[in-house]
Amino acid sequence: MRYIQLLIAALAIGVFSHALAVDPPSQQTSAPTAPASLTAAAPPQDPAASAEQAKVEAKAKAEAQAKSDADAKAKAIDKRLRAAGYKPMNTNGTMRYCKSEQQLGSRFEELHVMREYSASMTDLPIGFCLDTCHLLASGFDVASEAGLRHTVAEADRLLGLDNVRVIHANDSKAPLGSHVDRHENIGEGYIGLDGFRRILAHPGLRNKAFILETPVDKDGDDKRNLDTLKLLWRKRSTTTNKSS
Repeated sequence: MRYIQLLIAALAIGVFSHALAVDPPSQQTSAPTAPASLTAAAPPQDPAASAEQAKVEAKAKAEAQAKSDADAKAKAIDKRLRAAGYKPMNTNGTMRYCKSEQQLGSRFEELHVMREYSASMTDLPIGFCLDTCHLLASGFDVASEAGLRHTVAEADRLLGLDNVRVIHANDSKAPLGSHVDRHENIGEGYIGLDGFRRILAHPGLRNKAFILETPVDKDGDDKRNLDTLKLLWRKRSTTTNKSS
């Protein structure tokens, strides 16, 4: 019995010694590798972020296409203007076209065409501001009763009076059809007091916004011109029937 106990003890000591001779897992030279399925998988993407990125890319693409379309239309307009004899003139960073020393826009037909093309290039509403001095210089006789009636009728036919939101009220130092833009104080130029009384009284213009651009040579000139227009506006009832 004593012999058997010694034999069991010897076997136990041998097994323990063999276990000490084996390197523990942390000291082995080859590091464990992750399974191939784990290393090849891409990190999960946020669906919301992916959708936002797609929107940004789509918007950039649409803006690039819109710019390309606008450039193409601008080139087409430029080609037609050159073919009609207008020459481009770059003034203060704005491209304008001149023909026979007249700038584009001196005729209602030209303004009509520009509005039509602009509507195809932008969603912004396009309106008009008519200047009394510019009209007279361009050949529109707004100083006379018949001339004003014809001018307003043509503006309504080609531009639409609803699209004419503002009137620049300026008398003119230059005569009818001079193509010279020189503003004068109200009543002291070629339009005159009677001309402005008719303009203010015209049914198609009386509800428009009038803005003065008259010279200010000394303090109080702007107020004096405004007071003159107010006085003429109060007297408009005496000529309303003639201007209709």
